[in-house]
Amino acid sequence: MSKFPRDQKARDRIASDLDCSFLVEAGAGSGKTSSLIDRMVAIITAGRARPEELAAVTFTRKAAGELRERFQEGLEKALETGGKLEAQRAAGALEDIEKVFVGTIHSFCAMILRERPVEAGLDPGFTELDEEEDLRLISRAWDRYLLYLQAEKPEILDQLDKLDIRVGELEKQFVSVVNFPEVELVTENVPYPGDLLEKARVEMHRYLDKMEILLPSEEPVDGWDTLQHRVRMGLRWRERFSLEGDRIFTRLLRNMEAKSSRVTLKRWPTNEIGREAKAIEEEFREKVIAPTLLEWYRHCHQPVVRFLREAGAFYTRMKRKENFLNYQDLLVETVALLRDNSEVRRYFQEKFSSLLVDEFQDTDPLQAEIIMYLAGDRPDEKDWTLIKPRPGALFVVGDPKQSIYRFRRADIDIYTRVRDQIKASGGEVLHLSTNFRSTKPLVDWANETFSPIMGSEKPPYQAEYGHMDYFNSSLGKGDSGVRILPTEKVYRNLSEVICSQEAEKIANYIGKALRDEKYIESEGRKVCPEDFLIIIPYKKNMSCYARALEQAGIPFSLSGGGEMGTCEELVELLDVFKALADPNNPVPLLAALRGIYFG
Repeated sequence: MSKFPRDQKARDRIASDLDCSFLVEAGAGSGKTSSLIDRMVAIITAGRARPEELAAVTFTRKAAGELRERFQEGLEKALETGGKLEAQRAAGALEDIEKVFVGTIHSFCAMILRERPVEAGLDPGFTELDEEEDLRLISRAWDRYLLYLQAEKPEILDQLDKLDIRVGELEKQFVSVVNFPEVELVTENVPYPGDLLEKARVEMHRYLDKMEILLPSEEPVDGWDTLQHRVRMGLRWRERFSLEGDRIFTRLLRNMEAKSSRVTLKRWPTNEIGREAKAIEEEFREKVIAPTLLEWYRHCHQPVVRFLREAGAFYTRMKRKENFLNYQDLLVETVALLRDNSEVRRYFQEKFSSLLVDEFQDTDPLQAEIIMYLAGDRPDEKDWTLIKPRPGALFVVGDPKQSIYRFRRADIDIYTRVRDQIKASGGEVLHLSTNFRSTKPLVDWANETFSPIMGSEKPPYQAEYGHMDYFNSSLGKGDSGVRILPTEKVYRNLSEVICSQEAEKIANYIGKALRDEKYIESEGRKVCPEDFLIIIPYKKNMSCYARALEQAGIPFSLSGGGEMGTCEELVELLDVFKALADPNNPVPLLAALRGIYFG
């Protein structure tokens, strides 16, 4: 095996070819962050930028902290091993390291807006809201908006009530509207479908008359099936309410549309009658319920959108009045500032001559727009897709196969667009394929498993498969690679029981490996607890795995363990804390005294 990885030339260019903009596509364990650190150190030691002209954008605060720490280590290494001039520049950068911007895209935008608030049209004393604070503000704005409508515009609530639209059910849509302010709500004025509703009423009566004849005269031994329940509901509604009103009639249609009705033939007078009833119901759903509700929903869409627009505007006014900006506001306002003010854009282009972006696959359209404005060659061009990065001004690292944050607006199409713009500017795409993290059996298994699934051809909206190269020959000895720990069949596939079995198997496996030096070899040394990573699909049963590891005496740490709040010990410990905080409250005091800690 060569002493250098197969992609060493690409790694060398990252630190040496500083006049070229790069997009580095690097898979898991290939050293994405290390390549970005190498680039930052090279820019400083080559004298291409002063510390204050360097900006590195990461995805999380934790990643930013790690990046700053590793950048400092890189400068210290350059101070020790570099030439006289390189060491001198590294020493200067270490003295001014706080001037290097290393942070999230949101903190980067906040810095830009605070530096030029007048041009952005903002109060310079604005407060940044994190996600939790913004959720509380959204909830408060929703409650205030409903109170405002009751007092000032009750006709809006009356209109929704006539359409049988429950305002409380629109809160989820309201949250989406305020979280995606850049999305335009499109609607059209659809006339009231009176004629269609009248025809549907006539068909409803015919349908109920037919089905009433087919129903059993008495409840079957095993009870009514789903279709019989639906028909009986329709008959009761017709008897007790007037189906002439739109509220009741459309609600009945929605209830009948909810799910396809299941027919149990033995609960009907004969199998033939059951089949006939099912056929009548399917035809009624297809020819009456579906087209009628479609037009009714189209008619209701405009007042709902109008309600949500005004709710979103109310939230925005409330937020501005209190001088708050959430994460999305930071992006939107920064885009507007850089897009519409060429002087400001030139200023920040000169201020940050080198822009580096980590985890680029998680970049959303607004973030891509900001990046391209700052690194671009045309300070007057407002269409960011027509801008090309200046030579050497942009360096981005990402793995398109990890572009999974669609709920945060990350889009593989945006990734591809920026990649094409970098290539059009004379920049290049470098590929890092060497995996330094995993053992050879695991790398081989991944290549064999995913190459036929993903294929070598790149679809429009799917990352192409990238073959991983194995490098570290000291890994992969002994019992390394993919292993199966079989569990017994569980009655009714109860997830709690399955989880308990799996957790016990895993804890026993790790425990044996820690006790027996020959069970697993790792780099010629005895394995440690930190050599193991347990990944589970859901947080729900995380406490089960934690308990199994604890009982086996294996130290561990949890990430994303939100469900640990359901752990019995923690729940009862909370009762103890509540009792200590308020000794005069008998409820938590009694709970604590009766709990596992006092008994």
